[in-house]
Amino acid sequence: MNGLTHAIAAVLLISLLAFSPALAVVGAGGTISVVGDSYDFGFVPFDYRLVHIYTITNTGPGDLHISKVVPNCDCTSAHIKDTVLSPNDSTKLKILFHTRDYYGQTRRIVAIHSDDPKDSIFEVEYSANIGMFPKAFKIDPKSLFFLPGPGAKEVNIFNYSEDRITFSLELSEDSLLTISFDSDEIKPGKSAALQVKPVEGLGLGTFYCNFTVVINATSNPGARITVPVKIVRY
Repeated sequence: MNGLTHAIAAVLLISLLAFSPALAVVGAGGTISVVGDSYDFGFVPFDYRLVHIYTITNTGPGDLHISKVVPNCDCTSAHIKDTVLSPNDSTKLKILFHTRDYYGQTRRIVAIHSDDPKDSIFEVEYSANIGMFPKAFKIDPKSLFFLPGPGAKEVNIFNYSEDRITFSLELSEDSLLTISFDSDEIKPGKSAALQVKPVEGLGLGTFYCNFTVVINATSNPGARITVPVKIVRY
């Protein structure tokens, strides 16, 4: 094949790639992406249900098809809102983790199966220290249960360390709770009170949620403590 023939063949190939939709989309598909694919509940009580929500985004040029989500234990149920994501679209994956069968440091995963050509099985993980709590900090009560009726319940954070500590709260974006407090600082030997109340308009049913208290200290490592909440409406 001479040089002219090579040139003609190259031009034909370029034209074919440019004007053939079937060839132009070869290899173009969805790409799964999860911001915060690992979550730590911290210290949690034994035999409670914990909730966490992951946001899944398709960052690829084509549609992403999610075929199934598979927890690696019977202790967890996982529910995904949408299974087909267009480019740049997002959906929510909600897990409900029952701590009943575990004690101490525990790590679990949920596998997300999709047609992502590079990562067809994407794993998100969550961990907890079950049934064990730090000595320097205490939360009382360790869980909350709401029956129908108005009013908030109080949760106290105790600082038994020699540090002045600060704390913050982590709630999911669809949290079923409103929480208020006067100050995020606690002196040594003192406590702070949280006022916790379910949101209005939940309807009938049993609802599980939680919030995490993130404690920051100067000479202590701090702690993450999650408070499970059960709400019943009838």
